Amino acid sequence: MDSKQVTEKILSEAQSQADKIKEQADEKVRQERQKLQTELDSFNEETRRLVKQALEEAKSRTLAWARMEIAKKLLRTRKDLLDETFAAAAEKIKNMSAKDYQQLMEKLILSAVNTGDEEIIIDKNEKRIDAAFVERLNAKLSQNSRGNLKIADSKADIEAGFILQKGRARVNGSLAVLLAAAKEKLETELAAQLFV
Repeated sequence: MDSKQVTEKILSEAQSQADKIKEQADEKVRQERQKLQTELDSFNEETRRLVKQALEEAKSRTLAWARMEIAKKLLRTRKDLLDETFAAAAEKIKNMSAKDYQQLMEKLILSAVNTGDEEIIIDKNEKRIDAAFVERLNAKLSQNSRGNLKIADSKADIEAGFILQKGRARVNGSLAVLLAAAKEKLETELAAQLFV
């Protein structure tokens, strides 16, 4: 073999080995790309899942906040309507005819009487609760032998209603107290609706 042939043979073997190395390198690059693509696909899938989860959580929080705001506004509106209703009721009671007012007060006083000899404290400007009214109450109470109510000498600034007093014991049946108790009960019921 001459030197040209030897050179060609060496070059041929080198080329063959280079081709093998290139094939191995190409295969390794292909495997690495495939591995990288799998990892990238997995990363993208996890990213999409996390984004979707974050959006759902944000949507859920936003909806919960919106529901709470609507419930609070509804409660505020109901409370405002309740305030207006009770203010109108107070005015209506203050402006009742003497007959209607006395019927209402009779029921309230008779249900509040404990011993039958209490004093009835009325508003300083009250004209509808008078001696004749108290006599009718005492007549009804005397059926149970408890009719000795009287109008107190002292007056109160209560606009309407009464305060029953015996010694230091008092039952406050003033309009403001009666309406406040009824209003508090309704407000509690309305507030409970907020958390239904």
